Amino acid sequence: MNTTRDNARSPIGMKDARNVVIAAILISVATCLAQGEANADEQSEQTLIKIERELARASVDLDPAPYDRYWSDNFVGTIASGGRYTKDQHRASLTGGKLKFQSLDVDKIEVHVFGDTAVVVERRTVKGSYDNRDISAQNHVMSVFVRHNGQWQKVAEHTARAAE
Repeated sequence: MNTTRDNARSPIGMKDARNVVIAAILISVATCLAQGEANADEQSEQTLIKIERELARASVDLDPAPYDRYWSDNFVGTIASGGRYTKDQHRASLTGGKLKFQSLDVDKIEVHVFGDTAVVVERRTVKGSYDNRDISAQNHVMSVFVRHNGQWQKVAEHTARAAE
């Protein structure tokens, strides 16, 4: 077999053909990996939406268990007036009767996943009171989640009143 003569008849040589095959395989693998990552992001999106809805239900039901499960111990929240609160403060307000919700509806949820970090933006329509003061409003909320040991935990949240 004379490879020199075979290469001369072919528009690409054997070495070039091998490189094309290798490139095609690498492109296929990269495409499969990207698709797998997209599927993982979609699964994370659904999980985070489920968590947000579960937390909303827990607020109305005065159930601290989902907060214990999904909020990081070093969670910090901020509100439009500039106030801050921690996981422990929120839990105490919820279980102590200071914070009461008649309803808390979550919609317009957007989830942006960046590896093990996610930002969730949503609208919350709240009917309730804090320390006997009406806090009913429509709010925009931005939450930051971090995946730790395979589980999503909320580490921060900012609430701002929606424009009327």
